[in-house]
Amino acid sequence: MPVSLRYLRLSFLVKTTIFALVAMAMGGALLSSDLNTDSDDTSGINIDAYAALAIATGVLTLVTLPTMIALEIIRPGGPTSMIIVEIIWLSILSVLWLATGADTVQQLQTIDDETDLGAGGICTNAVRLVDDTLNSEVKTACAETKAIAGFAFLDSFLLLIYVITILIVALTRKRKGVWTSSVANLYSASGSGEKVPIPRSYSSYPPSQQNSSYASYPQVGQTSSYASYQVEQHTGTGGSVQTGTVHV
Repeated sequence: MPVSLRYLRLSFLVKTTIFALVAMAMGGALLSSDLNTDSDDTSGINIDAYAALAIATGVLTLVTLPTMIALEIIRPGGPTSMIIVEIIWLSILSVLWLATGADTVQQLQTIDDETDLGAGGICTNAVRLVDDTLNSEVKTACAETKAIAGFAFLDSFLLLIYVITILIVALTRKRKGVWTSSVANLYSASGSGEKVPIPRSYSSYPPSQQNSSYASYPQVGQTSSYASYQVEQHTGTGGSVQTGTVHV
C-alpha cells in the first residue's frame, strides 16, 4: 500500500505539472498575439484577465510541484513532504486553477452587443470577420482560450482528488505525528502508533535438556540410595562407643 500511494502522489503531481505547463503556454500565446483587450476583433473577450491568471497560476504550479517531487526523492520526509503542508498548498492551487477555468468560461459566455452572440458562438462562426487571416487568428485565440479552460479544470480536479485521498488516509491512521509525516511514511508504523514488543526467548536450551541438570539428584520418596548403617559397638573401660559408616 505505501508503494501504491507513493506512485499515486507522483502520478498526480506530474500530470498536474504537465497540464499547468500547457495552460501557461496558452496564456502566454494569447498575451503575445495581436488580439488583445482593446481590440474589437475579439468581440469583447478580455484576454488579459484569464490569460494572466493562467500564467500566474501556472508559474506557481511549475515552481512548487517539481520542487516537492525532487525534494521527496533527494530528502525523503522533508518539510515540503509533510501531509499538512501538501494538503494546504495543493488546496490553494486547486482553488486557483478552478478560478482560472471559471474566469475563462465566463469570458467565453460574454455576450457581444452587436451580434447578440456569446464569445463561444463568435469563436465558432467568426462573426463580423471578413479577412481570412484575421479569421484564422481569432479561431486560434478561441482554441487557446478553450484549452486554458479545459486544462485549468483538469488541474483543479486532479489536485482536489489527491488532497481528498491523502486526507482520508491520514484520518484513518490513528498514530501520533501523522500530519507531520510524509505520504511515504504513512504506513511505516502500526495503526495504533505503539511499537509491538518482540517476545524474547528466556532459554536457548531445548526442552529435553532443561531438566537434565536435575536428573542426578534424588527425588522425593527415593530412599533406596540411602543405604543402611553399619554399626559397630566398641566396648571399653570408660563405656561403649558406636561407630558406623553411612553409604549414600
